[in-house]
Amino acid sequence: MIRHRTSRWVRALAVAGLLLGVAAAPALAAPTAAAAVPAAAPTVAGSAVAGLSSETDPALINPATLGSLSIHKLLGAPGDETAYPADGTARPVPSTAKPLAGAVFTVTRVDGIDLSTNAGWQAAEAYSGNIAAAYTSLGVTVTSEPTDANGLAVVSDLPVGLYLVQEVGVRTAAGTRDPAYSRSADFLITIPTTDPATGTHWLYDLHVYPKNSQSGIVKSVADGNVDLPTQDASVAGRVLTYTLLTDIPSDGLRAFGGQCLRSGAVDTGIGLDANGFTTRGICADGASYDGTGAGAAYAIVDDLAAMVVPGSSPVRHTSDYLEFAAADWTGTVVVSLTAPTVTALTICPDGVDIDAAPTCDLILTRTATSVTVAMTDRGLAALAAAKTAVGTAKVQMTVEARVRSAVVGATQAPAGAAWTALAPVLHLPNRAMLLPHGTRPDPSGGELPGTSADLVPSNAVVTLYSSLRLHKVDAGTGAGLAGAVFTLYRTREDALAGRDPLAVSKATDSRGLTEFAGLHVTDYQNDAADDDSFWVVETTVPEGYAAVPGPVEVKLLQDGSTVGADASFGFPVPNPRSGPLPHTGSDTLPLVLLAAGLVAAGGLLMLAGRRRHQHHPDATRDDTMDDLGDD
Repeated sequence: MIRHRTSRWVRALAVAGLLLGVAAAPALAAPTAAAAVPAAAPTVAGSAVAGLSSETDPALINPATLGSLSIHKLLGAPGDETAYPADGTARPVPSTAKPLAGAVFTVTRVDGIDLSTNAGWQAAEAYSGNIAAAYTSLGVTVTSEPTDANGLAVVSDLPVGLYLVQEVGVRTAAGTRDPAYSRSADFLITIPTTDPATGTHWLYDLHVYPKNSQSGIVKSVADGNVDLPTQDASVAGRVLTYTLLTDIPSDGLRAFGGQCLRSGAVDTGIGLDANGFTTRGICADGASYDGTGAGAAYAIVDDLAAMVVPGSSPVRHTSDYLEFAAADWTGTVVVSLTAPTVTALTICPDGVDIDAAPTCDLILTRTATSVTVAMTDRGLAALAAAKTAVGTAKVQMTVEARVRSAVVGATQAPAGAAWTALAPVLHLPNRAMLLPHGTRPDPSGGELPGTSADLVPSNAVVTLYSSLRLHKVDAGTGAGLAGAVFTLYRTREDALAGRDPLAVSKATDSRGLTEFAGLHVTDYQNDAADDDSFWVVETTVPEGYAAVPGPVEVKLLQDGSTVGADASFGFPVPNPRSGPLPHTGSDTLPLVLLAAGLVAAGGLLMLAGRRRHQHHPDATRDDTMDDLGDD
């Protein structure tokens, strides 16, 4: 019996079908016939396969036999092609893998391929290095049910033939595509294929393991970090910093759309997919990446105007209270890769000519209320290289925002109005959006790049403002005192040194009340529970009262209450009476000057007496004797 070997295109076609997968579709099974010329020993996705015997002659394929395709969708499964070869057989699911429900596939027969003949297999071979050509010869399409809780979808009753398998996407409960998951690459598969266990039989029921990667975005806020000027948004005019951490899709440049070009046309060859990418998702040597345009493939968007302030009437947005830029200030934006080492990417402003500035990794578009960064082809290549080097590599973006003065009006009580137990609380939510990958031409349909359907939202973070209330009272009677003024500081050290005051209050009214409106709460900072403080110093004292010694610690809670408040709902600051010589903050300086004048006058009288004694010593002695005589 003459044994025949498969040619290397068998392996190439299998590898071409691999995208982020535990294993791709099995290779096109190599037919053999008595007249075939022996070839090199076959390998399929890295696993050696025994030589094929005449029992796998394509003439032995039964055209009436129907096959099936079991598609297994897993997140986090290893891409070890030795442990998980693309050979069409069922494999145990590793404990690290997470089944992905909701993935939908189309399985489309390629017309004009008769696998019962050598000519048919040769025609199939022609598609192995040019999958794009298969798109022009498509026949009947079968759409799978969404993968179940085990990540499995089975397409049955498939006649013998060559099939193009495409992932439509992962569907949400509402039936829309979930953009957080990248779609696996299109691949070709034959039914049947050679049984790798024996090398002597045809398999009609096949298993494939294309794997998705999930792209997400996590947002955090730094708004209560003392001594960090861009992370401590205590009052209007101060700055907070948002940090966005985004995933990088796992399939190199292919995950971002675009094509690999050679001499102006899509690169073709053994092992390249329809867009010219290798199995690793990169361009072959000598080919260049041509993306889908800045922002169509990977972009991060932070839009303050997209978030409604809870409970606002009329409706207000976070952009009414925070800003990314203004005439007198522009917040800093930094974008970096977290691995292999922390590397800052080069940002260019919107409108720059990319061809004239090839060192740009991303384009920044900024308004007062929104920031968008969109990767260029150079930036996408940097992302792909980082992900290849370190699987956990991410993109980190920091954005500074400044607090507008409107937070004061939103949290203060109307002038003269009676206070209630809780001051108004202003919630400023924010989230960002990630466009993780572009879309590619898809005969089964799909969304255009950059539409809202392709955006993945982050978690929401919140910054809280309210009003800290003070009640100036007589230490003896508890009666309210008018005319007291306070200065607010972030720390006790600042208060003692009179350094970096945050705000100065209005003078207490006839009830002894005043407030610091638009103040960040102290029990919720950096989007988490906290226990912090502010400090106040009495800088103007009511007439007839002594000043409060030293700075006073105060706390403002996220429910709008001031810790330690009395029945007036303000924190009591008692002043004792000053005694027979009342003084006020406004007359402290004259009193000091008067005392200094008296001391100076006394000194002059003593000096004049000494001079008189020096010129009339006898008189001095007589005076002394008179004094002694008086005794």
